[in-house]
Amino acid sequence: VWGGTISGGLVSSNGAAYDPAMDQWSAISPIDAPAARSGHTAVWTGDALVVWGGAGDGYLNDGAHYLPSTGTWQPMPLLNAPAAREGHGSIWTGSRLVVWGGRNADGLLNNGGLYHPGLKQWSALPTTGAPGPRQGAVAVWTGSQLVVWGGLSDLGEVSSGGRLPITSGTT
Repeated sequence: VWGGTISGGLVSSNGAAYDPAMDQWSAISPIDAPAARSGHTAVWTGDALVVWGGAGDGYLNDGAHYLPSTGTWQPMPLLNAPAAREGHGSIWTGSRLVVWGGRNADGLLNNGGLYHPGLKQWSALPTTGAPGPRQGAVAVWTGSQLVVWGGLSDLGEVSSGGRLPITSGTT
């Protein structure tokens, strides 16, 4: 786990890793870690924790990978990254990070980005057929599609969703 809101409304820039075999927690290195934030996403890739977006000192569109094997953080590029946001959904496809929805100073969003860590590149997600703008939606991966459901719109709770195929043309 990493970051989040702590007592008094302050946001955190630290975290810890849990080892279920040992039933113990250990601190994650703060060296080169992303700035303090909440409303971000943290996704496990199988060998790294990817922290992206959120709000701290304003809305954020940056992030980093934490590699437990080396105890180090590696920053993600900003070039072509999605707009800053919090309350978005993120999933790991097995090879890419998908970021969708959320909100920022411009309001609710129904767009996002696809990050390829091997190439260290972002690309925009298509918005044709995307669900309406929302924050706090559930995002899941089917193996070929991002499925988004629920969340909050400007009118309140949303009981709808949509599917977004992630194809080679979106990389």
